[in-house]
Amino acid sequence: MNKPQTLLIVENAKDSACPTIERALRQTMHQADTHCVSDCVELNHYLERKGRWETEPGPIPNLICIDLDPVDAGAFASLRALKQHPDLRRIPVIAFLRAESHAFLAACYDIGVNSVVERPACDKAFEERLKILCDYWFDHVELPTPR
Repeated sequence: MNKPQTLLIVENAKDSACPTIERALRQTMHQADTHCVSDCVELNHYLERKGRWETEPGPIPNLICIDLDPVDAGAFASLRALKQHPDLRRIPVIAFLRAESHAFLAACYDIGVNSVVERPACDKAFEERLKILCDYWFDHVELPTPR
C-alpha cells in the first residue's frame, strides 16, 4: 500500500506540528505529499477552494492531521462540518491532543475523528509516535480515494 498519499496538516495549536510531521515522514520513507494550513478557517478554505485556494487549489487529502487546541470552538465546528460534507466525510482525521486536554477525547470521537493521539510535550517523543502512525496509516490502512 506504499503509494503516494496526500496529507493535510492543520496547525491549530501554539507549536508548529508541520515540520515535526514532515521530518517523521522523511525518516519512515513514506511517500506523502504534505500540505500545511494554519488553522481550521484555512482548513475550510482549502477544502472548499475559497480564498487563496480558489486560484491555486491543493489536492484533496487522503488523510488529515490536526493539532487540536480544544479551547478553539471553531475547530470542532470545522471538523463537524467536514464529517457532514458528502464528498469529504470519508477522509480520515487524526487529532493530536495534549495530555491536559483529555476531557475533550469523547467530543473528538463524537464528531467523527478517526484517531485521537496524545501529543507528547517533547518533539522527539512526538516524532517517534508519528513514525508509528505513519507506518499504520500508510502501510496497513487502505485510505479512501478523494472524490
